[in-house]
Amino acid sequence: MEKQPGLPTHTVQAEPQTWFNRFHAAVFSCALFAFFYHRLLSLLQAPTLLSFTSFLLLTLADLVFSLVWVLSQAFRWTPVRRRAFPENLRTKLPDAELPSLDVFICTADPLREPPIDVANTALSAMAFDYPADKVSVYVSDDGGSKLTLLAFMEAARFAKKWIPFCKEHKIRERNPQAYFTSASNGGYMVEGWREMKDMYEEMKERVESAVERGDVNEDLVIHEQDLTAFQKWTPGFCRKNHPTVIEVLLAADKDVDAMGHALPNLVYLSREKSMTSHHNFKAGALNTLLRVSSVMSNAPILLNLDCDMYSNDPAAPYRALCFLLDPVLSTNLAFVQFPQIFPGINKNDIYSNEYKRLFQINPLGMDGSGGPNYLGTGCFFRRRAFAGKPSLKPYPEIILEGSSTNNGVRETIWSLTTLEAAHRVAGCKYEQGTEWGSSIGFRYGSLVEDFYTGYVLHCEGWRSVFYSPAEPSFVADFPMALNDLLCQCKRWAVGLLEVSFSCFRCPLTFGLRHSASLIAAMSYAHYSFWPLWCIPLTIYALLPQFTLLLGLPIFPKATDPWIFLYAYLFLASYGQDMLDYIMEGGTFARWWNDQRMWMIKGVSSFLFGLVEFLLQHMGIFRSGFDITSKVADDQTAKRYRQGVFEFGVTSQMFFTISAAAVISLVALVVGVVRAMLQGGGDEMAVQEEKPEVATKDPRLAFGGTFPAYVLVLPTAKPAVRPRCRRHYSYKHKHFPKCRGTERGEGFLQLTGDGTDNDKALGRARRKWPSGLSQCSLQSHQQCGLLSLLQATTLRSFTSFLLLTLADLVFSLMWVLSQAFRWTPVRRQAFPENLRTKLPEAELPALDVFICTADPVREPPIDVAYTALSTMAFDYPTDKISVYVSDDGGSKLTLLAFMEAARFAKKWVPFCREHKIRERNPQAYFTSASNGGYMIEGWREMKDMYEEMKERVESAVERGDVNEDQVIHEEDLMAFQKWTPGFSRRNHPTVIEVLLAAGKDVDAMGHAMPNLVYLSREKSIASHHHFKAGALNTLLRVSSVMSNAPILLNLDCDMYSNDPAAPYRALCFLLDPDLSTTLAFVQFPQIYHGINKNDIYSNEYKRPFQINPLGMDGSGGPNYIGTGCFFRRRAFAGKPALKPHSEIILQGSSTNNGGREPIWSQRTLEAAHRVAGCNYEQGTEWGSSIGFRYGSLVEDFHTGYMLHCEGWRSAFYNPPEPSFLADFPMTLNDVLCQCKRWTVGLLEVSFSCFRCPLAFALRHSASLIAAMSYAHYSFWPLWCIPLTIYALLPQFTLLLGLPIFPKATDPWIFLYVYLFLASYGQDMLEYIMEGSTLARWWNEQRMWMIKGVSSFLFGFLEFLLQQMGIFRSGFNITSKVADDRTAKRYRQGVIDFGVASQMFFTISAAAVISLVALVVGSVRVLLQGGGDEMAVQLFISGFVVLNSWPVYEAMVLRNDSGRIPKRITLFAGFVGYAFFFMAELARGN
Repeated sequence: MEKQPGLPTHTVQAEPQTWFNRFHAAVFSCALFAFFYHRLLSLLQAPTLLSFTSFLLLTLADLVFSLVWVLSQAFRWTPVRRRAFPENLRTKLPDAELPSLDVFICTADPLREPPIDVANTALSAMAFDYPADKVSVYVSDDGGSKLTLLAFMEAARFAKKWIPFCKEHKIRERNPQAYFTSASNGGYMVEGWREMKDMYEEMKERVESAVERGDVNEDLVIHEQDLTAFQKWTPGFCRKNHPTVIEVLLAADKDVDAMGHALPNLVYLSREKSMTSHHNFKAGALNTLLRVSSVMSNAPILLNLDCDMYSNDPAAPYRALCFLLDPVLSTNLAFVQFPQIFPGINKNDIYSNEYKRLFQINPLGMDGSGGPNYLGTGCFFRRRAFAGKPSLKPYPEIILEGSSTNNGVRETIWSLTTLEAAHRVAGCKYEQGTEWGSSIGFRYGSLVEDFYTGYVLHCEGWRSVFYSPAEPSFVADFPMALNDLLCQCKRWAVGLLEVSFSCFRCPLTFGLRHSASLIAAMSYAHYSFWPLWCIPLTIYALLPQFTLLLGLPIFPKATDPWIFLYAYLFLASYGQDMLDYIMEGGTFARWWNDQRMWMIKGVSSFLFGLVEFLLQHMGIFRSGFDITSKVADDQTAKRYRQGVFEFGVTSQMFFTISAAAVISLVALVVGVVRAMLQGGGDEMAVQEEKPEVATKDPRLAFGGTFPAYVLVLPTAKPAVRPRCRRHYSYKHKHFPKCRGTERGEGFLQLTGDGTDNDKALGRARRKWPSGLSQCSLQSHQQCGLLSLLQATTLRSFTSFLLLTLADLVFSLMWVLSQAFRWTPVRRQAFPENLRTKLPEAELPALDVFICTADPVREPPIDVAYTALSTMAFDYPTDKISVYVSDDGGSKLTLLAFMEAARFAKKWVPFCREHKIRERNPQAYFTSASNGGYMIEGWREMKDMYEEMKERVESAVERGDVNEDQVIHEEDLMAFQKWTPGFSRRNHPTVIEVLLAAGKDVDAMGHAMPNLVYLSREKSIASHHHFKAGALNTLLRVSSVMSNAPILLNLDCDMYSNDPAAPYRALCFLLDPDLSTTLAFVQFPQIYHGINKNDIYSNEYKRPFQINPLGMDGSGGPNYIGTGCFFRRRAFAGKPALKPHSEIILQGSSTNNGGREPIWSQRTLEAAHRVAGCNYEQGTEWGSSIGFRYGSLVEDFHTGYMLHCEGWRSAFYNPPEPSFLADFPMTLNDVLCQCKRWTVGLLEVSFSCFRCPLAFALRHSASLIAAMSYAHYSFWPLWCIPLTIYALLPQFTLLLGLPIFPKATDPWIFLYVYLFLASYGQDMLEYIMEGSTLARWWNEQRMWMIKGVSSFLFGFLEFLLQQMGIFRSGFNITSKVADDRTAKRYRQGVIDFGVASQMFFTISAAAVISLVALVVGSVRVLLQGGGDEMAVQLFISGFVVLNSWPVYEAMVLRNDSGRIPKRITLFAGFVGYAFFFMAELARGN
């Protein structure tokens, strides 16, 4: 097209306020220089460290304000406004010569982005006043939803009537929803209006009814041929894992409208998704559209629209072409950006959804210096711009050979060849090894792909224009809830920071090096540094209020001439901002709300975005693309129209906003009252203004909040710690069960000589430490109270108050721990006596429950070993049933058990014949002490074992089960249940009877135990209650199949080490004196392979071996999740009530008795029914029967509830462990496991009517039992005293403030006694139970570490969960370690090799204590005062001594298990900040 001056297609004109803007910038700059001169004087003349710090922070805030103001002048330097004349273009260019247009629309979630709204957007673009055969509309559905496809099938049919209707009647609003709901268009006067409205309502009703049901039924699909499209949604199809779906719904060369005219192309695309590939969010979807459209239509002009932004102007393409076809611009013009306009915004725009500066004012300024940035929607692109720099040859993938019109001479878009090529380029692995996202297409690397893509295009030498027509060409929806708006802004903040701080991408440097002008670089820098507003806003939100409360003036007096400079800066910046806003068509009320939202975002979206970005770069957090919901219910929409803010969700961002309001109100009230009563109003005038007004640029007043990130630091067991938890276990005589028998002939016996001396010794051991410690505690409390009452300053009062709180928690825990020492007993069992009294035929049947959930963290071969060890019990095999619950739904686990079932036919008789003790094959064949190689058949068994292990592990390595690995053809049928839609979170029930006692025999012809594989039904819509839900499913399925009265629950990594274990348990369970109320017999958890000194305290000697002895004397130990023999009756309700029929089924107590065999069709159907995910709905499962729900520690909660119902238990610790378990070999795994326990225990402690101290006393449990459970449930509260003792002694040591008695004060002996008594008794009990001093030392070190990591983070997670911000999950503890990790563990070296959040507090603790010890020691040496600071120095030194492995991992080690450098740097920074704060407080 040749340029004709008489008929211009567009004009450009500079804004008249340009010179005023430049003059104002010059004056304001001079004022800024004067301002910083005054600020520097204030800084240098600060009389105290506190005032110096205040001025320093103010200077930092003002520097950021000034930087952003300087960058913002780029928008005011050369603003221009453009006009377009599409009528002139139409006279110059016939329709045949117009370029083709491809329209891209992206959607991703049918709930947040309703399909009917997306279809309306597409219809508005299809109805452009543009040759229909030159328009192609592509819809990318990243949600892979049938609902969206249905909506577009309906839209395709509706378009055949709608498009000619719009063109015939020259309708402007071509979005059907907008047209039919508008009161101003006079549509009802148009012929055919009622018919069109009815058609639209029918279409809308069909789509919305499908959305409401959540699926597409056949009755909703009008044409039968459309059903084939929905068949691509196979059972395995999900939004994150599915093949490519491409449907050509309309084709220009074969589909016509109701008038016989060609229709636009309409193509539905859902690109291939895979869990193993990154899909790059919206940018990835747009690049897929770019490639697919290149294959199909290859239009040279592209229009990108958000799914909720529809066309409001049928002539919009012509307006864009006025610029894109101008030969003066076209050589390097990449895109034409239209503004985002939002109809329906309420009168005063309370949320500033208009974004007038961002979308309307600033682009005018950028247009004068290279062009505006790409806003993500409403943008016409030249396809060539995505193919590389304008000066280079384009990439052939984007600019394909052929005509620029629809497909030209190439094949039709619906041809098989075209569709195959389109599927190929839409594959999830197509981009691997290419330059997509880096040099071509939309760019990856930021959550704001629009900003980043536009920025890189400008840097490559392209330019753009901004065109804002008098009537908006495109209009969009907006969020109506404050939380949705803030979350959207937070995502933008993270994305902008990714651009700002990415390598070689900072706009100020990269832009200048790559063709961008200084003004353009400043514009992009202003946007990319947008989140940094949080720094000055946070400072101004906290500092003026804090200093106002302190009475410290930090601004000039009201009578000081300098105040006029401050007033000018405030009024000039606010005034110009308001003037720009109003001149662009805004109102004063909307401007006021805009600056209020700027403040709100500064302390919420910007702040949380900055924190999230930092955590992301530390490797702790990974940002995702959260879709902004613009759907609101009627009540929310009504409140929005009324101008009322919506705070109706528990959002983390509302905490800072609410705190801002409270802090500012407190500061204002206190400051005003002081000024009125004491004077000084001229000094504090500016600070008193802060809570009332907001700041912008260097606007110097704001009311907000500063999030208090409290650094909680670990410490040792402090010197004032009244913790006497360990106890002496005395022996108590218990005679045999049968009267008249000689001593030692009963089923069980509690050993001891029963003498009076023994009883007296027991009383003394439990009363002496308790009585003496109680007296000492009372004296200590008196000392603490005196110190508190005699405190002379607020600082000392606060210190003593915190110490008192810590000591109260210590004392509470000590008092509760006395329950374990009150009546400890030790039991002994005589299984040989039981065997002589009870023939095998009368023994009860035994069901064994084993749970697994993850074939990666819990290797299937290890789970199979556990099952094999129980199948080989020295117990009648036809009475044993082993049930394996696979919550991971893995074929690998089923394969492992198929192999185990075959191996068991040789292994079980081999073990029984040779009386082998270790019946776990792995443990047996790797043991050097069992002498197995001397046994006949040993080599043959080992070869069979190795073959089984190799087959299973090779399948695990490949990640799937191949047909060649399945030995028997009938086993293949089982694996056919894993259909394409089968996933671990969504699948039907799978039950496989692998061995049946009634038909399978071993190599010797003896019956085999039952072996049943179960993977219960899972659905994303149902809660499965983690391990407790799996155990309840096993309970029901076993009731249907074998219904044994005795149950054994084992963790998948805890195998039997004693073939006689069932007999040992039955010594208690069959004792008539106990059996009426005995629910379970708990064996201790013993771990094999723990290194010499147990560096992680994996032994858990106190909770698993020492404390249960004490609980056994007062009702019984708690259930610890594994190694526990239950009576099935205990799960059916209270012992005094009739049992629940679902658990105690009629029939024999032996395996299935006279009922049908477990492999019968009827039994399997019943088992499938009770394993369904909806079976428990409306029942008492998990509340009154079965394992209990409501806590992540289902074992503790279940045992606790059973005791409250009147059941009791017994603890039996045999000389040789009956069960052995694996353990985690890395510190992070240990701490994460303990954190999960912490959250679960707090769920029990603070659940309604469940607190052990109150609930247990009301429900049959004794006081001692209640105290025992309370001690465990309050376990996480250790974080309170440990945190205080981790921070306070060190801080006061740096302050020089003594908070403990002097070394020469007689009170010091009380403190010394409490420390030595608690630590001494703790150590003594530990060693008396068979441990070592080194292991005890590591146990107390881990107690401190957990106190400020696991306990602390678990406590915080529980609080966030209760606030509705966070939802805890059941994280499986990995006990699999690589060779290097295992080697380090055997060497006793702690593994810190991951960037865990818990290591931050541990490292910070070590650094803080070291700093405090060094500084405190130096001061004592130089200035004296060692007697006053002795205890604080001791506590700091004790922490330093315990922290040696941390220092070693931070500085001395170079292996992969060292502490990551960023954590080391963070700890160093925290240590310095801690010292600086102490010095700051010390100076004042």
